[in-house]
Amino acid sequence: MSSLYRRLLGEKLDQWPYSLRGFHDIEEETVFEGTFRITRRKGWIARFLCWISRLPPAAESVPIRLRVVPDGERELWIRHFGEHELRSVQWLHRGELLEKLGPVTFSYDLIVEENAFRMFTKKTWLFGWIPWPRFLSPKGTGEEIAEGDSIRADVRVKMPLLGEIIRYEGTVTRC
Repeated sequence: MSSLYRRLLGEKLDQWPYSLRGFHDIEEETVFEGTFRITRRKGWIARFLCWISRLPPAAESVPIRLRVVPDGERELWIRHFGEHELRSVQWLHRGELLEKLGPVTFSYDLIVEENAFRMFTKKTWLFGWIPWPRFLSPKGTGEEIAEGDSIRADVRVKMPLLGEIIRYEGTVTRC
């Protein structure tokens, strides 16, 4: 079976630089390591939202270890920001990329460029089936840019009325 992102993007994947293609065209367990900066919004509401979503604590320079584990038609993404673990599962449903993170499932709009990949939250569900109203739902963005043998990643989550509650950014390289 071909990789999740190969099934999603097809031949577009072949046009990417090796580092970006190797980040997503995964058929066996693959590990990436790097260093990230994590910033979180202050205030009890933002702290609670980050806690319930199991998002990592703020840190200026934290080692990250990412394991991507193909599991049938899904991929398990296990991120270790220092000692903090963040797990998600990604899969395709009707041609759309979905990701489950704790009790929340997201679908994404994707933009594929020559050396970059961008994701934007499209729809959100609680517990996999309760639609989260768009005007109240989190707005996540992710950007991955090939930089030589590494990937520069920038992930942001914003909430209505609160703004950005977390951002993690840094560079990872395939081990």
